[in-house]
Amino acid sequence: MIKIDSITQKIKKIPLWVWMIVLGFIIFFTHDIQIAPDLRSVYMRAAHNICEGKGYIKLGYPIFFRPPLFSLMIAAGYRILGESPWSVFWVIRIFAIANPVLLYFVGKKFYSERIGFFAALLALTSYGICHFSYHHLDAVWPFFVLFSVFWLIKAFEEGQLNYYLLSGLFMGLAFLIKEVAIVFFFFPFLSFFFIGEYRKAKNLKGIVIYFIILVLVLLPWLVY
Repeated sequence: MIKIDSITQKIKKIPLWVWMIVLGFIIFFTHDIQIAPDLRSVYMRAAHNICEGKGYIKLGYPIFFRPPLFSLMIAAGYRILGESPWSVFWVIRIFAIANPVLLYFVGKKFYSERIGFFAALLALTSYGICHFSYHHLDAVWPFFVLFSVFWLIKAFEEGQLNYYLLSGLFMGLAFLIKEVAIVFFFFPFLSFFFIGEYRKAKNLKGIVIYFIILVLVLLPWLVY
């Protein structure tokens, strides 16, 4: 009985976010991978060309219509794990697991640990997360948007201008994975105008910093 109680106490000391990671690995070992056509024809081919030293190209021509960061992530996966579909999907699944974990910390920070845990659990076991973790890159870019929003809210509440810098950085990285992140670019302005306690002159200065960093992150791709 003493040993069982000791084990139980040790289990209780394990942080909830660790259990989220364990559950994530269990979930993502349950199905075979199915590669979406755009993932194979654009991102995987571009990653192969990057590894070959040919640059961000497809069929010999530079790619202008898809941002490069996801292909660069796949290329890194190829370098570490070898060139195979499994390398691609481990890149995706890392973020499929990281998203709920980050959601847990966001919920814990701004509401309570219980809300953070159940929000993360619902996200981790949702159809969307499971589907996109096996087919597309849509499990990747939300992580950066969520992280950007996390730092933005901290900036509004704590008044640290450095947090605006981090928010702009992660929002820019989200766009460099998938352009759909552009719909979140003006979240700071919406928060500023619609949430009374955020309407402070210092926060407006922080929003300017956010957009400056965002533009600097995107500038190399826009110039390219």
